[in-house]
Amino acid sequence: SAADEGGLCPSGAASPSSPTGKGPADGQWDEEADVVVVGCGYAGAAAGISAHDAGAEVLIIEKMPEAGGISLISGGGVRVARDAEAALSYLKRSNGGTTPEPVLAALADGMATVGSFIEELAADVGGTVGRRAAPGNYPFPGYDTFGFVYVEALAGCEPSVAYPHARGLAPEGPLLFSVLERSLARRNMEVRTHCKAVRLEVDSEGQIVGLVTEDHGRSRRIHARKAVILARG
Repeated sequence: SAADEGGLCPSGAASPSSPTGKGPADGQWDEEADVVVVGCGYAGAAAGISAHDAGAEVLIIEKMPEAGGISLISGGGVRVARDAEAALSYLKRSNGGTTPEPVLAALADGMATVGSFIEELAADVGGTVGRRAAPGNYPFPGYDTFGFVYVEALAGCEPSVAYPHARGLAPEGPLLFSVLERSLARRNMEVRTHCKAVRLEVDSEGQIVGLVTEDHGRSRRIHARKAVILARG
């Protein structure tokens, strides 16, 4: 992505696959957090909440004036699976050996647990969640384990009022994001908007140790003690 689109690959800077930025030689950072999440749509918000609930100090940054991104105009359906082993069988067949099995196993495990994760978040903030079966596209082993979860309703949330700038086709997209946004607020988690990730910082061993951000023309070096999570779409 180009630098003016919030990318991490401006000329002479670091990218996840070819990091060239270095952590500060003097060890000085402008601020620190255990986990820094780049992007605050569905993925970034969920990752930040999960890290926080596991005990991490989390900072979420978002380049736009408001969080939500394209998640707000999505259909709001989250793909789930009843059984992780069945989901893995299907994913292995549909990927045709192009994706390492540990990656597919992690995806399958996540699909088997994310429904409960969303249900718990929604219940805490006044939401109700629906489920429906939706088999895989191909008649491979495990195809019938799949479905969707979605937020049916959320107390006090009218999507067109809460997100007037979003023009999606269905209310479930903004309803799901509102559940996540309320969950972030309940945890007093910071979402720093107008804040663009510019460059990843690496140490002498090539490990990512933080990033450089820019907000309102100000550059800051942020140390990530445990991880940087890229959820930029």
